[in-house]
Amino acid sequence: MTCRTALVLMLLAVGVTRSAAAQDPVKLSPKMYKVLLENDQVRVLEFRAKPGESEPMHSHPAMTVYDISGGRIKLTTPDGRSETIDAKAGAAVWSAATVHRFENVGSVETHEIIVELKSAKSAPATATKPIRQ
Repeated sequence: MTCRTALVLMLLAVGVTRSAAAQDPVKLSPKMYKVLLENDQVRVLEFRAKPGESEPMHSHPAMTVYDISGGRIKLTTPDGRSETIDAKAGAAVWSAATVHRFENVGSVETHEIIVELKSAKSAPATATKPIRQ
């Protein structure tokens, strides 16, 4: 294999990886998402996943997640790192833009409202822990 062929194959692989990582979760997992509202500022999604269900790698812009049901979820990033989270019903969490794979590893259906910000500038997350009232 020539250097040029190897370079072309590498660039194609990077392009495929980036496009897969940047895919819209609503298009990838339409049975799990319902668009409640969309305009030029936000997209509000209702998300549900039964125990054992998962979705492929996808991306979200900066967002707020309100957990309706609670449950145990596993998030995996493109580099293979994963985190298992025990979500609490009534918790609200802020997240900077992210790319991840989702899996419901708990025993109850996960039910969330996700508010994605369309016009948010890239900035680090300021609060990642649930805010309790």
